[in-house]
Amino acid sequence: MSNPCLSLIDLLAKTVDQFPDNDAFISGKHRLSYAELWQSSRRLSRCLDKQGVQSQEAVAIVLPRCLEASISVYGVMYGSHVWVPIDPLSPTEVIHQILVDNHCRVLITHPVLSQKIEKLLTGKHALHTVIGLDENITDQNSVTFISWSHIGTLPESDKPPQPQSDDIAYIIHTSGSTGRPKGIVHTHYSGASYAALAAQTFTLSENDVVACHGPLHTDMCTLGLLAAPSVGACTNIIPDAYVKVPASLSAYIESNGITVWYSVPQAIVQLITGGVLHKRNLHSLRWVIYAGESIAPKRLLQLIEWVPNAQLCNVYGPAETNQCMHHVIEGEKELTLLDANRESVPIGNVWAETSILLIDHQDQPVVRGAIGELLVHSSTMMKGYVRTDAANDNSAKRSVFFTDSKEGKRFYRTGDLAKLLPNGSYSLVGRRDRQVKVRGMRVELDAIELLLTQHPNVINAAVVKMCDESDSYNISIRAAVTTQENCDHDSISDYLRSRLPIHAIPNSIQVIEAMPLTSGAKLDRLKLIEQMQW
Repeated sequence: MSNPCLSLIDLLAKTVDQFPDNDAFISGKHRLSYAELWQSSRRLSRCLDKQGVQSQEAVAIVLPRCLEASISVYGVMYGSHVWVPIDPLSPTEVIHQILVDNHCRVLITHPVLSQKIEKLLTGKHALHTVIGLDENITDQNSVTFISWSHIGTLPESDKPPQPQSDDIAYIIHTSGSTGRPKGIVHTHYSGASYAALAAQTFTLSENDVVACHGPLHTDMCTLGLLAAPSVGACTNIIPDAYVKVPASLSAYIESNGITVWYSVPQAIVQLITGGVLHKRNLHSLRWVIYAGESIAPKRLLQLIEWVPNAQLCNVYGPAETNQCMHHVIEGEKELTLLDANRESVPIGNVWAETSILLIDHQDQPVVRGAIGELLVHSSTMMKGYVRTDAANDNSAKRSVFFTDSKEGKRFYRTGDLAKLLPNGSYSLVGRRDRQVKVRGMRVELDAIELLLTQHPNVINAAVVKMCDESDSYNISIRAAVTTQENCDHDSISDYLRSRLPIHAIPNSIQVIEAMPLTSGAKLDRLKLIEQMQW
């Protein structure tokens, strides 16, 4: 269970005392022990103090997958500063907007991103210090540059750890694929609660090697960055070069003895379809965990054969709540039944310190078994958003928070639609904003996507609604799929016609080479609509 008195730095300090010589983080051929992580973080903290960074001030982190990410996160938190990770691949304008929203004056980066940062500095900005680049990289007189090698020569901070449990620890931003990125504010309490509950749920220990596949700017990194260090486990930050090639990634998993895998489904599907898993010895894996989107049961059935010792787990929780529900797949029998019934893997049951509600469009509880919007209250829940205007759902002009009048608890409105199953677990059925009406009849776009992924030769599917520019009520449904080589358009159309009512059949289906993805490797629907000639 979580300890509300401990900050994330307190958790790390306990681990350093217990396991100083254990590997804390590995990335490629580079590694840091817990003692080295503590020393390096305290040196960075001293540097931030010398640059005048105040308590609870936000510090931007723009880094690739590398060991410096761990030093940056804990070095920033040591002095009760706030780490704000930013996608290095974001347009300069987006990075600038995040810096402005969070009042960042200091940015931490890496030499491989020097051109990106130089471009950022040519425009208007409030930065006065850039850490991670050589001092002579530019003639920007208004900016102080401090290299990583210089950080390594500094004495460690002579202050004790500063953060309190209710202090802000980090701010993660949404991808912005549906508008301006929202800054999600998490405290040491919510972060430490997540770390403790995740470690408990997945029985993490000092013997585990946890793969950190997600980039730093996404919530997918928190299992490796926060939960693993709380128990002395080793986190392996997978280098960018391996992430991009499934066969190389599976070889990396094998050679590094990964015991816990956690990623978005896209990465797992790529491993299944192109990772030559049949050639690997993956007996070290004891957990394969995924979150963010669904994986077709047929794909998971393929995976079971190649990861014989691993438990498969579907976890649920938007970035605003961290994780809050999970479902451990019982094995081949369950997946075969789900596949036969054309059902998705459940999101399972809530974990500790969490409660949920299912409500209708009038904010009233739905009857048992009915579909309702999923609301979450948890110790792992965010404090709020950086901007007050982000706390409202513009499509419905309502607050993203709901207060239960009976207990006075504040719940986060996820926007996801779910239902309670007879066995007491929950199943996700779509999004509140993904239901459309065609000729007066309701159509769930997510249900069509799920059905398409169950076609034996379809790898990925996306279904979107399109509106006539001259008539917003004239809605059509369009689908895009990626397929194996021996699949054609007609077979997919025939497959849908035999399983869907006529009003739910997409007006067009296009076979494309690859789905456009957000920086967090989730489907980017807006980009899909923009780039395709529907």
